[in-house]
Amino acid sequence: MYTSLSRVTKPTLLHKYLCNSSRATQRFSSILSQNNYGNRKNQGVGVSLLGESLLPVLMKNPCIHNMEQNSKSFSTLSDVLQREIDEETENELNEMPSDLAELKESLSEYWTIVDGKTATSTNGGATVKMYKKENLSNGSKVTLSFHCQDSLNPEELGFFDNAVEAVSGGDDDSEEESVPFKFDVTIGRAGKIMYMSCTSEAAEASIDGIMIGTSEDDIENGDVYRGPMIEDLAEDVKEGLDTFLIEDCGVNEDVAAFIAMYADYREQMEYFNWLKNVKDITG
Repeated sequence: MYTSLSRVTKPTLLHKYLCNSSRATQRFSSILSQNNYGNRKNQGVGVSLLGESLLPVLMKNPCIHNMEQNSKSFSTLSDVLQREIDEETENELNEMPSDLAELKESLSEYWTIVDGKTATSTNGGATVKMYKKENLSNGSKVTLSFHCQDSLNPEELGFFDNAVEAVSGGDDDSEEESVPFKFDVTIGRAGKIMYMSCTSEAAEASIDGIMIGTSEDDIENGDVYRGPMIEDLAEDVKEGLDTFLIEDCGVNEDVAAFIAMYADYREQMEYFNWLKNVKDITG
């Protein structure tokens, strides 16, 4: 039986990750994310967004220098893309981690987990939907969905100070800050739906907003009342909503952890598929 995760972060030094793949130079900020799998992070923003304070530290890393030198030996776009594909394959970054596979199997007892399908993807898609197998006591149906790139911007959350410490040789035993991840929960009953926009952070789910409509089109078109600011609600109302999300809808810490971990895995798969598609089209 899977053990609940109170945190899904794992201690990792950024310089170890930088030695893992040339893609790290563009995407290393995801080392700060909550679902790291030990030196496997591959999501984030470019080095150019990190600010001048972090760049000098990064450029001292010998792995970056070596990657810069190695990149000069590739003269065509096709060569560069194939290099990236080979590195992703060699580092086994497309294999589902055992802890994630175990968590998915455990949750499958209560949820039907469906990967989205796209015309350019043969192994799923960027959007994942989870259908709660058991309806609520009043007969309502619960659906959870998230996109593999819906993490909140770490630059805006001030996580780069931790990146500097990691590259400079910070404490190996310290846990990294978890990056909040967005997801949606839809509850349908009697021709109405309640749409809850939520956040998963450090394996905990919280509600950001609630809208009511008669269909998902109503919500997507924005032609409905957006609901009050959750933080402006009375404390007992907020507590009641949180309890409803966690206990009634079943979005507990295992589900919150899975959202971040599985989104990272799906993003990696989509990136690998993207590389191959770009190479096929441009080659």
